[in-house]
Amino acid sequence: MQSLTHSSRSDKIESYRLRARTLDNSEAWRGRRSQGDFAQAINPIGTLPPPATVPVKLKCDLDEYYCTIERHLAKLRSKYATPVYCFALRLSRKSGRFYASQIRMANYFGCSRRTMGTTFGELERGRFFRRISTSRFQTNVYMVQDHPAWTKENPGQCVTKCEMPWSNDGPDLGRQLYAISGGRVKFRPEQIKCLTELFSEEEIEHGFRRLLETRSVALDRHGFIRMEGLDWEALCWDI
Repeated sequence: MQSLTHSSRSDKIESYRLRARTLDNSEAWRGRRSQGDFAQAINPIGTLPPPATVPVKLKCDLDEYYCTIERHLAKLRSKYATPVYCFALRLSRKSGRFYASQIRMANYFGCSRRTMGTTFGELERGRFFRRISTSRFQTNVYMVQDHPAWTKENPGQCVTKCEMPWSNDGPDLGRQLYAISGGRVKFRPEQIKCLTELFSEEEIEHGFRRLLETRSVALDRHGFIRMEGLDWEALCWDI
């Protein structure tokens, strides 16, 4: 804990409370409220929030996750497509060649030879497997395409992660608090700056966890926390 005298703590707390009110009532924030803003709340962990207080999910034309090969494999019909692809990619990691027979693969995955043949066909048509050698009475040799290589041959099929200010930009502490809340509560940079001027990062994390466990958290329509009325001194310092 920070070693502060009683007077200096009181001065800082009073300064924080004044700034919290300023942040919550600034012209920019009042402008958002005039456009139909409404209060939301995150209930304490372990309780179910009423339907009317579930935070509004921001709409985005992009995706919430980075694109991976699993996203493309999920579109194939065979349930063995993903495990066979991952198995083949692992075996061919050093040599760049995959040549296991379909019969042995079927025995390994516990399915019929016909099912495994269908799976191989789907992977080949989807350009996940590229056949580079075919010989009679011998197994085919494939090159397994990883995600970067597959993307080059199939442009326009991937999604881009929707980057938000609280995900990769802004203070590290803001991203950490966002993760602690399970992606439900966001902090503005000016709010983080206000808190870090008064408390250490460890104290803020401790206080925020206590806040989530003990009371509802009011949010604006964009999912950012409302600071007014929160006693961070009691939360961070266990007063």
